[in-house]
Amino acid sequence: MKEVAYYVGISEQAVWHASKKGRLHRSNPGSGRGALFELDEVERFKTVRAQGLNALSTKEVAHYLGLSHVAVWQALKSGRLHRCNAEGERALFKLDEVERFKAAREQTKKGQKAQRVERSLRLRPLVEAREQLELARHLVHRLEQLLSRFQPNERESGESLSMNQ
Repeated sequence: MKEVAYYVGISEQAVWHASKKGRLHRSNPGSGRGALFELDEVERFKTVRAQGLNALSTKEVAHYLGLSHVAVWQALKSGRLHRCNAEGERALFKLDEVERFKAAREQTKKGQKAQRVERSLRLRPLVEAREQLELARHLVHRLEQLLSRFQPNERESGESLSMNQ
């Protein structure tokens, strides 16, 4: 295992995990000690791993796009984002696929923003009319307050009449 780890450029523990997970096949699977690997199998594992290094993990994609990993998985399940490796393995995504998804997502965002702007433009006359109505109500209320100061109410006017008689 030590030689394989050195040749591939990973730790012995990583070689052991790859062997356990079935990504690297031993030539002596029945023996308990001294795992042996054939050179062509190690070469295959090394090339597959190198291809995986050119890809991004779910966490890396989420960080790159500014999303949560849950949102990346939802995009994967809905078919908007495609993985570059087989099902059952850790999901890996090619950078050009992530760039395509990012461009499509930005295009969708622009479309949604344009719809919001269009809607606000349609509603602007209504909003302005509502503001003018509120201003008119405020002015009427203020005028009523001012008028009430200068007009004596009926009780005061009745008392003043009785005093004069």
